[in-house]
Amino acid sequence: MVILIFCVALVLTGRKIASDHEIEARGEQIPAAARNVAVLPDGNLVFAPDGSVAKALTDWLENNDGTPRSFEVGEGQFQDRAVEPIAKAKAHLPELVNMLNAYPKLKMTIVGHTDDQGNAADNEKLSLERARWLENYLVQSGIARDRIGVQARGALDPIADNSTPDGRSRNERLTLIFAPAG
Repeated sequence: MVILIFCVALVLTGRKIASDHEIEARGEQIPAAARNVAVLPDGNLVFAPDGSVAKALTDWLENNDGTPRSFEVGEGQFQDRAVEPIAKAKAHLPELVNMLNAYPKLKMTIVGHTDDQGNAADNEKLSLERARWLENYLVQSGIARDRIGVQARGALDPIADNSTPDGRSRNERLTLIFAPAG
């Protein structure tokens, strides 16, 4: 908490925060908690621990070469055949909005997926409804609709075995594909 407050104070005072490499070059140690916070170009902070989508996205944005990148935003995001994600998945959406606001030229495509239960037409419809749900959330949060595309893949691109409950849960997901505008 102290490190987060310190980072916020530095951002608010307009002082540059040294990169990890600059700090380590001076022979100083970086507290583990500080490595979990990314400072966005607009000064907002985002929690981005190692292994998270936020960390992977901030690293890609910092070093991207113009190549689009896709991110699986977790597993088990949906309860049964629901269109709206579970609360745990929705809790990360404000960070996504902050990141999109910090990079106004960034475009994204939201790809909806389902498991293979039910018929193909129903799965495609459900996957589109899920992608549209996130699109509408982002638009209501101030992100321009022309920065967002949606796709429905139904059960066509599983990332896990659909023969088990765990595998089916992992396949009920959204994929975010980011690309710089241009």
